[in-house]
Amino acid sequence: MPKKVPLLKRIRQICSNKLCLLNQRYRNVYWLLGDGRSGTTWIASLLNSDQRLREMFEPFHPWEVREAAQFSANMYVRPCASYPELRHFCQQTFEGKISSSWIDKDNHRLLYDGLLVKDIFANLMASWACRQFDFVKPVLLVRNPLAVAASKNKTRHWHWQSSTLEFFADEKLVEDYLRPFEALAEHVHKKHDYFLTQVFNWCVIHFVLFQQLDFERVPVIFYEDVYLNPHQQISRLREQLGMPDSQVDNELITRASRVSFGASAILNNQHPLVYWRSQVSEMQMVMSKTILYEFGLQQVYPDLILPGETPWASFDTRREVCG
Repeated sequence: MPKKVPLLKRIRQICSNKLCLLNQRYRNVYWLLGDGRSGTTWIASLLNSDQRLREMFEPFHPWEVREAAQFSANMYVRPCASYPELRHFCQQTFEGKISSSWIDKDNHRLLYDGLLVKDIFANLMASWACRQFDFVKPVLLVRNPLAVAASKNKTRHWHWQSSTLEFFADEKLVEDYLRPFEALAEHVHKKHDYFLTQVFNWCVIHFVLFQQLDFERVPVIFYEDVYLNPHQQISRLREQLGMPDSQVDNELITRASRVSFGASAILNNQHPLVYWRSQVSEMQMVMSKTILYEFGLQQVYPDLILPGETPWASFDTRREVCG
């Protein structure tokens, strides 16, 4: 049964949402990208620890945001494509002109210095959007694919893509990037293994991102690095994004994010970098390594615990496909 929200809190939230729409001139706009269950909500809370930014929570969520319903989750858009409807929606988003109880659920201030857009459904249009809106400052968060897959396996009802074949319905995505992986996708699909499906889908998303994004413009931050050195990593990221430095509250670092669930490592006092191992069979481990190898992504997490130094460097050149 849904939890009842106190009337005063509901009124305050409605008023806050309306005020967010009035404050439409944001000096700085930041865009935190990442796959689902990568820790984007947690990282956003650390970046915005002083709450000086209006945090827009998953405005590209097609099932929760009315304006985004016409677009699909992780929809692929070629970087040079013309897409007026999507451009209009993105402009409304990056100018802070849309609001809802989903997007602004934690925003209660009257005025903000900037905008922090946090999303997990726009990865395959990110390069296109970065070209269209050069005032936006993007950052990519990456997390161990096996940890991500294990977490998605526990939250199957959260709108994750449940088949390796879903991406292959997009002819342009197949033509540009996925043709060499058709047989692998079929092989994984026939195993009917949800965990392996999520490892494969992680590879699709990052295979495209690592080839499309300009990493001279887009900082990359790894969940594991932040977990091990939170103050240092967040301070470095703030500097890269041109944000004023601010001390991160230790309570924020250790607090479970609002999208944590009952089986999460944090809520069970387990180490989040290795907790997934207890949920993965030997067969799944071996097959996951094979999938990563086939995509050329095995060096992103060489030991399947900590990230490599520059995993995208394994791709010889940055490749943007225009059509």
